[in-house]
Amino acid sequence: MGNNLLNTELHDLQEKLLRAASLVEQNASRAVQALLERNEELAKAVEAADAAIDEMEKIIDQAVMAVLYRQRPVAHDLRQAFTTAKISTDLERVGDAAVSIARAVRKLTVLPTLDLKTDLSRIGQSSVAMLREATASIPAPDAAKLEALIARDKELDRMHKELIEEVTRLATADGARAAAAIQMVIVARNLERIGDHATNIAEELIFLAQAVDVRHTQDAANQPA
Repeated sequence: MGNNLLNTELHDLQEKLLRAASLVEQNASRAVQALLERNEELAKAVEAADAAIDEMEKIIDQAVMAVLYRQRPVAHDLRQAFTTAKISTDLERVGDAAVSIARAVRKLTVLPTLDLKTDLSRIGQSSVAMLREATASIPAPDAAKLEALIARDKELDRMHKELIEEVTRLATADGARAAAAIQMVIVARNLERIGDHATNIAEELIFLAQAVDVRHTQDAANQPA
């Protein structure tokens, strides 16, 4: 009976996490759409939706604490509880990144347009796609697929670097566009953060599935001997 109750509570935790993931993914996607369309009203909607995301984080935190207190889970069940809490935190931070993008978009709508050669659409869509794929793995983590997702973060980092460099050049060449450049740097950094949090979620799901901590392993492998 005790195990059945624990399983029920863990299933409820997962359902809450999936609801939070859906809210966050939708808001991140809206933020990117607002950016690409320079849509101030959509940007405002992103900001307004953040309260529900913050509330979901609180609900999940309370539910995790209740499971730990009442059920004393061990092994995989304990990993699931802790992983849920960590993923919830990453999701809330993605929500914050979406709001930062939305606020920058609202300022960009009244500033001169930057003639960017860097594919802003690709960067935005790549970051949201990584988030979507990571959260879709929550019910049944596949380590191989998650490791492939983690590897894609390097490409997102490369595109982010290119965008920052181009924006800096434009601002240097034309001081009148400096204000727009500053907002675009904010956008770029927050798009990168969405990818970073998607990577964190993937790492946490690998830990849940295999009890193996893969954080920082790529960084360590790339260090000189």
